[in-house]
Amino acid sequence: MNDLQPSLKAYRPVLFDDLIRVGKAYDGGYVMPRRAVLASRSVLSLGVNDDWSFEEAVLELNPGAKIICVDGTVSFSKILKRTLEKTGNMLGYLLLFKWAEVRRTAHYVATKAISFRRFFKQNELLRLMVSNTPGPGNISLMALLERVASVDGPCLLKCDIEGAEYDVFPGISAHADRISAIVMEFHRLDVNWQKFSDCLTELSQSFVIAHLHGNNATGLIAGTKIPVTLEVTLIHRSLAAGASDFSDSHYPLAGLDMPCTPKRPDHPLSFD
Repeated sequence: MNDLQPSLKAYRPVLFDDLIRVGKAYDGGYVMPRRAVLASRSVLSLGVNDDWSFEEAVLELNPGAKIICVDGTVSFSKILKRTLEKTGNMLGYLLLFKWAEVRRTAHYVATKAISFRRFFKQNELLRLMVSNTPGPGNISLMALLERVASVDGPCLLKCDIEGAEYDVFPGISAHADRISAIVMEFHRLDVNWQKFSDCLTELSQSFVIAHLHGNNATGLIAGTKIPVTLEVTLIHRSLAAGASDFSDSHYPLAGLDMPCTPKRPDHPLSFD
């Protein structure tokens, strides 16, 4: 049960004039200030699944960045298995004349396994789960931040770990000066609003909110206009010079935000 009444009033983004979309359209891309990407010397990406378009886009903007991806659920064999499954699905789409699905699936089949091999030949993938519970196959966020500490300069932190964020993030403010920006997906806000609020209160000591977007793959918190899943971009205050005013834009932002699920309308956000 949440102790607080959910409201986005305290979370209106600060106005930045260099917002860009990093990563693909729809799910997998995030909106953030260009300055944060350029200032980052490394990227610590928690949660990959079968989409590394964000990390590829960072490298296009900042070719010298070191990429470390962390996900215990992904491997070449699993990507290959999923590719074969989608090949089987394509026959069904053909029989039903679902041409858009045929094109999407064909593209996945033709490129995903090859892309995985190419990308992770050049960049690091740790097949571990992010957790504060010690044990085989687990690693803590603090240990990961220690791992990138040897890279000269701040780290861009991306986090999409399906609800585990509430367990691994407490205490991160002690390491805030190592982090240029955080792009993070908060899950199950209908039951985790208090944890969400506590997390952003801690992060606000060193970061400002640069962007919010509701993930339309899930609905709204009952009795509110607040998405159950929320994507938040936070920028270290040292990179927020000249960005002191709050944005009066309507969210989602036209031309930057994309619905995570293309066939559903995006969630408009209200800060009243």
